[in-house]
Amino acid sequence: MEFAKRAFKGGIHPPENKLTRDMPITEIKDIALVRIPMNMAIGAPCKPVVKKGDHVDIGQIIGEPSGIAVPIHATVSGTVKAVKAEYMGTGEMMVLVDIDNDFLYTIHESVRKPEVVDQPSFVAAVKACGMVGMGGAGFPTHIKMNPAKDKYPDILLVNAMECEPYITSDERQMIEQTESIIKGIAATLKYMGIPKAIIGIEANKPEGAAALREELAKQGLTDQVELRVMPVRYPQGAEKTMIQAITGRVIPAQGLPGDVNVTVQNVSTLNYINRYLETGMPFVKR
Repeated sequence: MEFAKRAFKGGIHPPENKLTRDMPITEIKDIALVRIPMNMAIGAPCKPVVKKGDHVDIGQIIGEPSGIAVPIHATVSGTVKAVKAEYMGTGEMMVLVDIDNDFLYTIHESVRKPEVVDQPSFVAAVKACGMVGMGGAGFPTHIKMNPAKDKYPDILLVNAMECEPYITSDERQMIEQTESIIKGIAATLKYMGIPKAIIGIEANKPEGAAALREELAKQGLTDQVELRVMPVRYPQGAEKTMIQAITGRVIPAQGLPGDVNVTVQNVSTLNYINRYLETGMPFVKR
């Protein structure tokens, strides 16, 4: 296997323990009580717009954002049991919306495919669906898609590293939901006007890399999207580290990816963006 020549200083190769890598994605259902915090992303918490006794359906907005936040949607249909503040395990006080699941899984009437024709409508759709970075940071994705005019990205860096031990969610999506991921990349390039994408993936995911490479060829994107296989090295999935490892560009102290004309999106984020564009179902599951 051919590796990329660039690297970053430091890093380790911890025991991987990817114990679930061969286990297909499973949908967990039939949970009687769903508790949804109004702090679901970096930024100000959302304001609950439902009250005890209200009926809600899947995809219905239950939390309105302010500032850089995104809306929060109901993940099941049922009755709001409570809206109350509690201390969480982090020590933070958060408002939660508790929903008693009616097990009917009714989809709200507002769920419909967005009309996307250009960058502003694309960014608006990404915000409306409640998308935040699924690599773990929880930063509202639409903010990344509004770069300053003098710092417009010339590379979309797709983070498929999943360098942390144990977790395999990204890898399973690469294997099982490959078409949607590549469509999400293509849509982002198209509407953001970015000329090139590079998918960065570590060498311990050969099945995921093969699936992505095959789908790129099927969709005719091999000239516009490069797949770069990297040596296994934690924390290569960190945004600044990945940019240096793959592009050789170094973000200045206190800087952001836009300072070196790069935007980074997690592979799962791009998958869910495409699913929203195709179905109108907002970000209600992980």
